[in-house]
Amino acid sequence: MPYRFDFALSFAKSSRAIARDLAERLHRFDLQVFFDEDYEHELFGLDGTAYLRRVYSLESRFCVILVTEDYDSRAWTQLEREAIQGREIRGEAGILLPVLVDGHKPFWLPETRIYFDMNHRSISELAILLYRK
Repeated sequence: MPYRFDFALSFAKSSRAIARDLAERLHRFDLQVFFDEDYEHELFGLDGTAYLRRVYSLESRFCVILVTEDYDSRAWTQLEREAIQGREIRGEAGILLPVLVDGHKPFWLPETRIYFDMNHRSISELAILLYRK
């Protein structure tokens, strides 16, 4: 099944500027990116839970989670994360791409998961790494 998006970005409100920057960089590589602001016209008037579950569980090849302490305290981001993790439980290993933004390592991220740490690397490096994915 062809994917609608190469990458879907999942993030808390506090990381919106980083997500916007990353989405713009990935668009320059001609990649299809789900960044909520770009699809507000589709979301408007719909059941947001059903729409977002579909994006993260069916329509995106990879899902980038911008992990922050704030991320773990939001209901919408939990819905997105659970949709992504459901895919991995069903055998789609490696589609959850964690990016640590503020050094927070959540309970749900296994110690063995390789992640990208923005405390030591730049957003440009992240965009290139994702493009090469």
